[in-house]
Amino acid sequence: MILRYEIEQALIEGEIEVEDIPALWDEKMQQSLGLDTRGNYRDGCMQDIHWTDGAFGYFPTYTLGATMYAAQLFQAVKKAIPQLSELIQHGELQPVFDWLQQNIWQHGSRFSTNQLLINATGEPLNPAFFRQHPE
Repeated sequence: MILRYEIEQALIEGEIEVEDIPALWDEKMQQSLGLDTRGNYRDGCMQDIHWTDGAFGYFPTYTLGATMYAAQLFQAVKKAIPQLSELIQHGELQPVFDWLQQNIWQHGSRFSTNQLLINATGEPLNPAFFRQHPE
């Protein structure tokens, strides 16, 4: 996501042209992950559908939404597992994974996102959890 955002920002600000994207993508993949995507657009700059659908510049809002969901889910996990901070400090994440399995993962696409969140946390998406979440 960070890579896509950086390239989109450069494109929107006029620093690069569309034809520059594949080479810039590969350059940044090499720098960040040591991966070579030259000549392989499927695993390179066209690896997801957003650009082919013309969806540009929405990653900040996408990230904000995901963070709001995460903050609300985190509060529900903390309520269910009062010793959560200590477990995380010791790298003991199995209780978190168990909670996620029971409340999120096992359901797949059975519920809408809103219903899944209500089932897991007791309420629909509430920005108060994001505002209360420590930085």
